[in-house]
Amino acid sequence: MSVLWQTSLGDITIDCSGKDDYVKNFIYLNLLKYYDLVSFHNRITNDSVSTGLPYYPNQDRRTSYQDLLKEKGHKGKCSSVVNADPQDIENSVGLVLFNVNDANDEPSIDSLITISLTNEGSRSNVVEIGYVTEGFSVLQEINSCDANTKNEPITDIRIFRSYVLHNPFPEISVPSVSAPLLLDIDQLNTISDLTSETASRQLALEVMGDLVHANIQPSEKVLFICKLNPITTAEDLGVVFSRFGKITGSEIVKDRSTGKSKTYGFIEFADVESCEEAYRKMDNVIIDDRRIHVDFSQSTKRFKRAKR
Repeated sequence: MSVLWQTSLGDITIDCSGKDDYVKNFIYLNLLKYYDLVSFHNRITNDSVSTGLPYYPNQDRRTSYQDLLKEKGHKGKCSSVVNADPQDIENSVGLVLFNVNDANDEPSIDSLITISLTNEGSRSNVVEIGYVTEGFSVLQEINSCDANTKNEPITDIRIFRSYVLHNPFPEISVPSVSAPLLLDIDQLNTISDLTSETASRQLALEVMGDLVHANIQPSEKVLFICKLNPITTAEDLGVVFSRFGKITGSEIVKDRSTGKSKTYGFIEFADVESCEEAYRKMDNVIIDDRRIHVDFSQSTKRFKRAKR
């Protein structure tokens, strides 16, 4: 059970290890793209950092994915039990926790997440989700970045895109709903409001240099491939996918410190038709003894490289 977050500082991989009800809630929220474009905040040096509030500093907090589905008229097939048993948990760098919302009669899981940046002490009123297994350099950068008096990083740090790399819960059914509709349903009652808020976010990212321009869109010619075998190379991907058309670029994302594959990468085609055909035919195919997952890329990294 693992989730990949593509952040403005690099990639974070989280392996889930908590109680099934808690992990299901975390997996579901990531499948619904709830954490996409969400910022990191409340960074306390050598202690912890938080994320999970889509419109921070607005403190609106979601109890669980059921609330999101209910408000959109969908019925989730996952267990409806999201009540929490708050615990005192010993700290460990990379420990990922759900904060517990105890505003109601019974404590319940909250969408707000705390990531530990220390091995000392313990935390209360939380439940365990799992641990960061890759991306400790990102946590180090978050821990050392400058912050204001409200513990907000001076430089905007956020999750660009989330991917569920392994979902062991076949009973989870995700409705076909675009991610922005789930970012802040309480406040956005019309499409015009949603468009305005999204545009504001894009403009902010452009000003901070995270987007080349506010209206940029991911390329329709690039595929995201994950669950790869660590031995698979960019050249291997190029050879396998070249049957569908001309390849203009292939990349395996590697750990900055070790140089080892992070088991995911990107393929860029010369035309949209070849990309779409590869998407239709290559998902769930076995490469180097691993069954891969293929999706259209949501990354704009290639545009940023071109700008430089």
